[in-house]
Amino acid sequence: MTDLNSSHLLALALVLGLPPILGLVLKSARLPGWSVLGGLLAGLLIGPTILGHVRPDLFESIFMGGIEQRETLDDLLHEQDRDRFIAMEMGAGDEYAQAMLQRHEEERTEAELALVIANEAYRTPLRVFMVVFATYLLLGASTGRIHVRDERQGLIAPFTIGLWSALLPGGLAFAMMYWLWPQPLEVALLASAAMMIGPWILSPDDVESADHAEHGGAHMIQRAGHVASVIALCLVGWVCITIEDQTSMLWMVCLLGLPVSWLLPPIQSIVIRRVLDSVVFPVLACFVMLRIDMNQHANLWMILLFVLLCGDGRWLGAFFGAMMLGGRKSLRTMRLVMGTMSCGPTMLVVTLLGVEIGLLPPPIALSLALGVALIEVTAPTRRNIARQLVQAEEEIEEIENQL
Repeated sequence: MTDLNSSHLLALALVLGLPPILGLVLKSARLPGWSVLGGLLAGLLIGPTILGHVRPDLFESIFMGGIEQRETLDDLLHEQDRDRFIAMEMGAGDEYAQAMLQRHEEERTEAELALVIANEAYRTPLRVFMVVFATYLLLGASTGRIHVRDERQGLIAPFTIGLWSALLPGGLAFAMMYWLWPQPLEVALLASAAMMIGPWILSPDDVESADHAEHGGAHMIQRAGHVASVIALCLVGWVCITIEDQTSMLWMVCLLGLPVSWLLPPIQSIVIRRVLDSVVFPVLACFVMLRIDMNQHANLWMILLFVLLCGDGRWLGAFFGAMMLGGRKSLRTMRLVMGTMSCGPTMLVVTLLGVEIGLLPPPIALSLALGVALIEVTAPTRRNIARQLVQAEEEIEEIENQL
């Protein structure tokens, strides 16, 4: 790892300080999804969207590095332009011009490679912080895991619900990425994996809604989330092995924090949860936005697709998987599977992985990040819908009893 310098320290101070502060400001304004929104807003302010346009030199010096290599490349390009102009003025022959162009291309390739290496070396400390924070977030799943087991639900129901909650949104996302917006296979699979991955933890409201809908429902939805996550992690693992990149292997080890959290004893710690919600989650959201320029990378149709699939697609897949087993009422099933949409943090980590290994293009990463924001912002709405479904079911039962 390169030594930390003043630019690194400033970058860390901005990334570790601004997202939590903005998140707390939004929380004080009672805005739902304040945690992820604070991180995304911070990323917009100090990332390429705003700071990169207002002060590109400052943004590059703080978050990109390789200033000397960039200057060397710029000087080289100017010098090559001058050489071509002089050659044209002197009426150089085709053989000389061809040799000059070949030499220019070799020099430019060498300078660009030096810039890439310098950028990667500069970002190494920041990347280590990302991996540590992401691992801490995934291990934090043990803080909300349901430890009361109820084997009467069996294995078929959680497997079917988890399978469909993953395959419906993930399959549609893969089809759109692979055929509508032609992307390489690895890119389409990684974007699908972000759509497939299951819930991080179930909120108390999700637990109450699922248990009220069906005996042991919350434990079943938790296991269904494990099934969906295993499918997603297998896809991510295949992609990481295929591209044979050291950074991808590091992130793959980070993702193992999620299944490890399933094996850890449940930890009921308010302090850990507050750190996760107030610091870790917004910081990771900010890291994603540091690689995205909304002025250039916003694709409206792609955003609409991912926003719909990450929420409604998961819920519809889980609903179909629960109903196809038979014996369930539709209103109770709607409440039962609400918790399958509580996967913003895990989805964000897969998105960050794709961005950092250079596999997810910025338009796709932006669409996934906004999908995460939608999941978090609409959480209170989902809870209200669950309560309304309870009231509707009680009214229907009352009418049926009267008849």
